[in-house]
Amino acid sequence: QYLAYSKTNLDFNKEIYIHKADNSVPPVNVSMHPRSDLSPSWSPDGKKLAFSSIRNYGNYDIWYVWLQKKDYEKTMTEWKLEDGEESEKDSKKNKKEDKPIVQIDFDQIYNRLFQLTSLPGDESNPVFSEDGEFIYFTSNSNEDGKTDLYKIRWDKKEVKAITKKGKAGRSMKLSPDGKYLYLLNKGGKP
Repeated sequence: QYLAYSKTNLDFNKEIYIHKADNSVPPVNVSMHPRSDLSPSWSPDGKKLAFSSIRNYGNYDIWYVWLQKKDYEKTMTEWKLEDGEESEKDSKKNKKEDKPIVQIDFDQIYNRLFQLTSLPGDESNPVFSEDGEFIYFTSNSNEDGKTDLYKIRWDKKEVKAITKKGKAGRSMKLSPDGKYLYLLNKGGKP
């Protein structure tokens, strides 16, 4: 339904845009910031779009935008209640796995941004987990500046280093079945 991409403007600044696939609506600038925003990644439930941004302190961090205003306005208590209701429904019946219909409230979407990470180095390559609960990303925040793989929950509750001592690669992609993350690492396996 939609494409998300990073595009360089006339000031050589990269912005994140969402573009309707059928070209019925002009592209919308989601990030609206004078510093670079890169690598957009959709959440599987179609509620969030993550990206890497250099808007704070000269380092790239992971941010995301809520695609619907109603989700942005929910409190953490409301999210917990909703998560509990969904897990009850899933346990009672087998849910048919349909792709979600993405609905986007474009009105002032750039005001619904959320900063997810703020590690000492650069964080990049955001990729959502299959269930949308976690975002995987790479960071060079360790002592020697080498890149490692991390994961963080969408509400900042859990942050975990998956690799250590610079074992992560770059150009991270999630497999179509959501079971594997693929990275490039100097032509070899990480």
